[in-house]
Amino acid sequence: MTRLEQFITEWGVMPSAFARKAGISRQHLLRIRKGTADPTREVMCGLALAASVMRNRRVFIVEMFELTESEQLAHGLLISAKMVLFTMPTMPIDPPTPRTRRRSR
Repeated sequence: MTRLEQFITEWGVMPSAFARKAGISRQHLLRIRKGTADPTREVMCGLALAASVMRNRRVFIVEMFELTESEQLAHGLLISAKMVLFTMPTMPIDPPTPRTRRRSR
């Protein structure tokens, strides 16, 4: 059983509704679930976004797919970078100063 198949089974969602929300066909989702097709990064992101919307919580790609070592490293770096950005204080933006026109003579 693939991680995606396990995720869908434990979640209890109808695969057809999940595929529709992710913008892929039911048949393509079935091939990915059974492990006979490899999803592109775009499809993995689409499935994670669809699951996030449908579950009302953030769903990460690693919850549905087994990633290669380099993909896991990239995912970890991305999550770390987001955490740093979210914890940084916001910088106030100075309002633009009005420009004065020079009078032509």
